Formats: sequence, C-alpha cells, structure tokens
Amino acid sequence: RRASRECSRRGLKLASRWASEQLMGLASSSSSSALADDSLSLLPEERCQPNDVELYAISLFDLGEYSRAAHVLSSSSTSNESSSFSDGSLGQIKPPRDDLTSLGVYLRAFSLYLDGERRKEEQVTELRDPLERTKLL
Repeated sequence: RRASRECSRRGLKLASRWASEQLMGLASSSSSSALADDSLSLLPEERCQPNDVELYAISLFDLGEYSRAAHVLSSSSTSNESSSFSDGSLGQIKPPRDDLTSLGVYLRAFSLYLDGERRKEEQVTELRDPLERTKLL
C-alpha cells in the first residue's frame, strides 16, 4: 500500500499501477486481517485512506484508463458475459461495489463520465474525417 501511494505521490504512474496490481494479487484474507490489526493504531485521517481496490483504480485513472478504473470499482458479475462489446463500448454498466468509500464512488462516476467524453470525442473525429475528405476532392 505504501509503495503504491509513494509512487503515485511522486508521479511514477506505471510503478504505482504495478504496485497496486501486486497488492490486488495478494490473498484478500491477509490484507483484511492486516487492516483490522492496523485500524486500532491509525489516526482518524489515516482511517479515511482508500482501500486496495481504490488504490488500484486511482493508478488506472492517473494513466487515463478510465474504463478499466470504472470496471474495477464496479461489482463483479456472476454471469460469463463480458462487460464490453466488440466495438469497445461499455455494455450494461454494473452497480458500484459495496465496500467503496465515498472516494471510490466518486472516482467510479468520474471515470465513467471521462470515458464517455473520450468516446464522444472519438466519434466526432470519425465523423469529421469523411467530411474533410470530401471537401478536398
């Protein structure tokens, strides 16, 4: 956790994502027991720190991977269906995870918004290109 925070604070975005991915790969039972032991000795402002999933989503958000950040903060599906279609659009948006703090809920919503804005800009660019081509001919 500390490595991810320090890398992010220093602007090392890829290193922060790597550290967060390693943290996500750890067994959840060991991280939850460590959090329970640490929660008694933490100051109030330290208790408001993002959880492991939110740290990972923050590192994805910093890299501009808004769709992946929103997906990480969404609840997991029990069906085998993929959450994205072949054209890259988000299909049905899943609800947020139950264990998110207010930061996680905000980050998920803002990631979805920025991903939508990026897709809208890409669509406008795709439509603009054929019009410019016809003007040149």
